[in-house]
Amino acid sequence: MSRVFRVALAALLLLASVFSAAALAQDGGPEDAPPSTAPSFQPDGELDVLGVLRRSVDIVDVIVAAPGELVGEQIPTNSWFVSVDGVSQSVKADRLEGDDLEVVMLLDVSGSMDIAAMNAAKAAASRFVDTLPVSTAISIVQFGDEASVLSSLGAPQDELFVAIDGLRADRQAETALYDAVLLGLDQFTSAEDTGRTLVVLSDGDDTVNPDAASLAATAVAEREVDIVAIGLETSDSNDAALEDLVAPAGGRLLAASDASLEAVYNDLASVLSNQYRLSFEPAALGAGDVFLLLSTEQGQFGSFVSYEAAELVPAPAPPAAAPVNPATSESAITLPAASIVPEPAWWADDSIRLIGLGLLALAIAAIGYLLAGSSDQAVQLASAGRDRSVQAIGGAPERLTGIADSFLERGERGALLERALDRAGIALRPAEFVVLAAVFASIGGLLGFLFAGPVAALLFAGLILFGSRMWVSFKISRRRRMFEEQLGSTVQLLAGSLRAGYAVPQAAETVANEAESPTADEFHRLVTEHRLGRDFSESMNAMADRVESQDFRWVVQAIAIHREVGGDLAEVLDNVGATIRDREFIRRQFQAMSAEGRYSAYLILSLPFVVLAVLSVGNPEYIDVLFNSARGFITLTVAGTLMFVGGSWLFRLIRPQF
Repeated sequence: MSRVFRVALAALLLLASVFSAAALAQDGGPEDAPPSTAPSFQPDGELDVLGVLRRSVDIVDVIVAAPGELVGEQIPTNSWFVSVDGVSQSVKADRLEGDDLEVVMLLDVSGSMDIAAMNAAKAAASRFVDTLPVSTAISIVQFGDEASVLSSLGAPQDELFVAIDGLRADRQAETALYDAVLLGLDQFTSAEDTGRTLVVLSDGDDTVNPDAASLAATAVAEREVDIVAIGLETSDSNDAALEDLVAPAGGRLLAASDASLEAVYNDLASVLSNQYRLSFEPAALGAGDVFLLLSTEQGQFGSFVSYEAAELVPAPAPPAAAPVNPATSESAITLPAASIVPEPAWWADDSIRLIGLGLLALAIAAIGYLLAGSSDQAVQLASAGRDRSVQAIGGAPERLTGIADSFLERGERGALLERALDRAGIALRPAEFVVLAAVFASIGGLLGFLFAGPVAALLFAGLILFGSRMWVSFKISRRRRMFEEQLGSTVQLLAGSLRAGYAVPQAAETVANEAESPTADEFHRLVTEHRLGRDFSESMNAMADRVESQDFRWVVQAIAIHREVGGDLAEVLDNVGATIRDREFIRRQFQAMSAEGRYSAYLILSLPFVVLAVLSVGNPEYIDVLFNSARGFITLTVAGTLMFVGGSWLFRLIRPQF
């Protein structure tokens, strides 16, 4: 068996091992870590639970906001732990993107808002809108004597900024706070699995419809909307009314002054931009109590929530007596017969598992490489009483190439591929090349499926198959280029041999012995074919077809004409060689003169991809618009088309034809 098939078999073993390793790593999770035997647990802080939704009998979603210490960081799935009624569950954690966020801003424009407070509110609201992801759906509602919608949910940013800039406080206006809350709730869509937040900015109680306090608070709790009230300190401040509004839904009340208002909004925007949806299977069909734990290098954060069979259960408000900083408190959260998982050890990380099992796969591949001997060796071992499985291993490549041969025999595919491999100087049969391409395409497809899904699998497999064909074309082009560069010296050597008294076949043999590859390879084949009985002219024409060089065709024609009419072939070859060397000189001179333009074209064509890579790392939210909107896809399509046309035009300009 050839070495290339031994490599192919080793690659297949490596693929199978990596596939198994990745599956094990994905199955591994909090259950694999050693549990703590402590009956209680003291977290460093509490998780902010924004909502709980039982989507179906088998799926429960919990939306949480990452702690402030982790704002801007991507939290891996294995950092989360979920237990339901004391039984740990496998959890999937997805960070909510801008498309999954809905925010309704309620802004007070009543008489208690003086000019300074109004200006601070407008500046803070504008900064808040600008800080959230661009794709976040935002609505703005103002309330004075009555509530009104200034911009509907999903309005573009420009419209939001105009609406905020147009806010004006009416010194005679009352405060319709609860009407504004009910109107704001109506702005949300029905998608309960999105991150929905109602942000209320006010300084006091409702003076228009105070009896609606209970109605508004109940509506917020029933709609499972996260509510944040920002109490602005003014002469008419009434934080008690805002506390009564947010308490039933487990919301938050944040106090702010004119000077600190922008900082409060900035912190809130950071929290809203870092929300996660935790999905897990409930332990039973009925209601359940859930304990959530996030373990990171910055600390451990926990919280309790509950769910029912067919409806959301809001996250309970923290106890009034709970300290602001749990890390310094004597109180502890006691688990309901559940074990707390400590910070995962380094070896429990998925990437570390993949590396370790990948090394094991390398060892298995090495064993397969050694076992994959030739079929004859396998038969001898089997006849000697050795393991017959070796014979099966040794015969597998032959069976694969047999299948490939059957496929290539249909039509002219096999002949075309054989001719391409021959011209490229690749020492493989068409069936062998097809098997190798299929093996590596399978490797790329399965790795793409493991790490990016089925679309990436098809893309990777297709790119590898396309790349294998491009590799053959590149080998053909490079071999032809090298042959043409050596042709001037080759013709000169032929002419010299003829002057020394050699016949044309003997002169060709001299070239085969003294020239460099690929010229020597082609002339060796020419001499061998002639010795086996093929006519020399036919061998020369076949060689010209393989190398596809117009200059060499002139040499073949000169030799053919000489055989018919006679004459001084050496002198004819001298003239042909001089012409070929002049053409090569002009070609090299053109390459040197166009070098600056060619490399400028390379640089210009690469700049969009470099900028895309830099922005994807430095500011992914900015560049994501290109891939998540219709206008972005249109822009990419038009830009790609123009780049292709411009690049093709440039490269045709620098390709001389003479």
